[in-house]
Amino acid sequence: MLFRSCLISKKEDTTYTIIRELRAAQTLDKINVLKEQSTLLTDLALSTTMAVLTANPKGEVIWVNKAHSEISGYSLDEMIGKKPGKILQGPLSNPDTIKKISENLRKQIPFSEEIVNYHKNGTPYWIRLIITPIFKNGKLDKFISFQEDITKEVKNKLELEDSLSNLIESQRIGKLCSWVLDKNTFKIEWSSNAHEILDIKDSESLTY
Repeated sequence: MLFRSCLISKKEDTTYTIIRELRAAQTLDKINVLKEQSTLLTDLALSTTMAVLTANPKGEVIWVNKAHSEISGYSLDEMIGKKPGKILQGPLSNPDTIKKISENLRKQIPFSEEIVNYHKNGTPYWIRLIITPIFKNGKLDKFISFQEDITKEVKNKLELEDSLSNLIESQRIGKLCSWVLDKNTFKIEWSSNAHEILDIKDSESLTY
């Protein structure tokens, strides 16, 4: 009976040893994967032309990359320990967007917004902001923020809108109208002032 008990104990010890080794191997694999991911993320943050910022759970800056310093004009030493919005936002920064950003940070959810920030020299610029919360063991560890300078994109859009607005106003003042031909249906779409200028009440009369 004692011999059998010793055999069982030895068998159990062997089983537990194998389980421990497997768990240790799995843990080691996880650690290696996390290290690799961390290295890749660090390399990306250092090499990308997109501005990258990390902040602690309170929203205070931990680190910014070179691209962020170039876009904002602020060095890491000037940003660290401070909340980005307090430094970078100004008069043209939309209050509603600022409120959305604050709410999403509080909810600890990923989100994207477009907002006006200010360079250290006072020049405003547009960014597309992507913020993702990073969790460890189910607890918020930090926020990571990617910021793309979209100033040219926004300016081009605003200039196009102004040009279209000016064209419509010129047509109204100069009593001019325009039309667009749909090559698939061969129907013509007239500008909104066509009826007034051509003195036509029946819209069907403008369809060819």
